[in-house]
Amino acid sequence: MHRRAPILLAAAAMLTAFVGVAAADAQTEAPGRRGPDRMMPRGESGMMGQREMANLKQLPPERTVGAVKYCKGQYFVSTAAGDVLEFSEFNLRIKTDFSDKGPAQGKPALLPAAMMGDRAFLIFSDPAEISRAIEKTCEGK
Repeated sequence: MHRRAPILLAAAAMLTAFVGVAAADAQTEAPGRRGPDRMMPRGESGMMGQREMANLKQLPPERTVGAVKYCKGQYFVSTAAGDVLEFSEFNLRIKTDFSDKGPAQGKPALLPAAMMGDRAFLIFSDPAEISRAIEKTCEGK
């Protein structure tokens, strides 16, 4: 037996136990439960724990981005509803989605990425939009 085999077997056993606990938790959750941390219903098929992606072209103004400013490690995201939300650079995750359900060009989407409200996904329709959309300025900050 290879010297690393016991370590790999132990790691596989821990992973199997973790997946089993996660599956049990998912089964005990009320179907269709929604709350502040659940914007989209859980998908009925696919990978365990995977949520069905919302249509990012049809989001409310609170989730549609109007402008993004960056200053000294902080992002200031203005929504179409008029709110300005502040995120540290490690808490705003920038992504792209070119699928049919992705955001419209020039209208990035903002989705929560954690239960505490301190993290979010900023989703663009194309990678080329990212640099154009984020204004690096510290005026008024």
